Amino acid sequence: MILTRGDHMNAHGGTNTLKILEVQ
Repeated sequence: MILTRGDHMNAHGGTNTLKILEVQ
């Protein structure tokens, strides 16, 4: 999931960051 963070950050910007925080 962490690796996906990089790709999602480029696509969604900061929206994905919120999802990453929930996962952790």
